Amino acid sequence: AQLFPDAQLVSASEDGVDVGQIGVLPDRDAVFRLRLYPRTDGECIVRFNVHRTRVPAKVVSGSTDTRPLGIHVLGFTVDGHA
Repeated sequence: AQLFPDAQLVSASEDGVDVGQIGVLPDRDAVFRLRLYPRTDGECIVRFNVHRTRVPAKVVSGSTDTRPLGIHVLGFTVDGHA
């Protein structure tokens, strides 16, 4: 059962600055590409924010799952350098 009938909004930020957002439709894969810039120590840190969550036990008949869920991330890759 899906928790959301419409797109889930996911945004990304780097050092507190929004660097992108994407709408992900239910039961669809999506690719979210971002250009990140390394800090002075060479690390890139990005934070993802899911704008809505739901508790399956509250919206799916018969569910006992009480975790707040938003979106399922299947993978994360980093290509090249900025």
